[in-house]
Amino acid sequence: MTPKRWLECFLPIRLNQRKVVISKDIAYGSADCKCHRLDWIRRREVCVGAPTLLYIHGGGWTSGDKSAASLPTLYEFAAEMAWNVLTINYTMQSDDCSTPLWPTNLHDCFRAVAWARQNVATSGAPLVVMGDSAGGHLASLVGLTHTVSRMLPADVQGKNVAIDAVIDLYGFCHDVTDANGHYESFGVDIQKVVDSILMKSVIADKAHELDDLNPISWVHRVETGGIPEPPPFFVVHGETDDCVPAADVVSFVEKLVHMRKACGSSRKMPDIHVQAPRIGHAFNYAYSPSAFALSDSLGMFCRAIAACSTV
Repeated sequence: MTPKRWLECFLPIRLNQRKVVISKDIAYGSADCKCHRLDWIRRREVCVGAPTLLYIHGGGWTSGDKSAASLPTLYEFAAEMAWNVLTINYTMQSDDCSTPLWPTNLHDCFRAVAWARQNVATSGAPLVVMGDSAGGHLASLVGLTHTVSRMLPADVQGKNVAIDAVIDLYGFCHDVTDANGHYESFGVDIQKVVDSILMKSVIADKAHELDDLNPISWVHRVETGGIPEPPPFFVVHGETDDCVPAADVVSFVEKLVHMRKACGSSRKMPDIHVQAPRIGHAFNYAYSPSAFALSDSLGMFCRAIAACSTV
């Protein structure tokens, strides 16, 4: 690790933040909805049409904020890679909202993607969606369902929501049914969590809704020819994560690999799975050697995605 990066682990002011400008609280959906806001981080000389990273923060679908998560990676992309970086807020259980949390939170993510395509990642510029924990769950669903019309909100129908890759950082709950008992053996009643947070106030058929918010179910639908193949995934999980069982992540990645083979994928970029040793949940929030290592890995992946999109 470079001396500059060692300094950034301890300095109260991050050196690479001086290279960027931040446009805060831009409305990407309804101007009246306070949760429909994003921050745009970029170098001063970076323009519309440059590669773009759209980030969805975690927080168990109930908390968190666009300005306080995964900052080492976001600033690395903006300051050092000269990407446009968009970090969004979205509807959470704690918001004073009369509509159910699901699928409103996913709809908000699609609204942000549509805004990004119209205003930042224009002219076919690469757009990568990244999320961690609960945000990783939503990012995976965006990647798997952006071609499925019924999963989009009415105000996004007909708009460009194409994405080029998904970065899933220790995504929470790839199988909300816990069919293999991964969460049960981990000591977590995932059905109770989902019912109390995501499914609260949902009146529609519960089994159908559970299937829709289940990333593994969508991978199966791709495999059976029900929906188009998703873009490449980069999936990261810490070996000592005490919130997300490793087995849940491994099962999801195995499903992705099996799906690619079953549909005869010809994509130039493979799916990537990294299980980081001796690393826990939310390890990338603080400036640290592991956070910088993650940023470097994601940077190589996204540069390759950008190169493929220009071929």
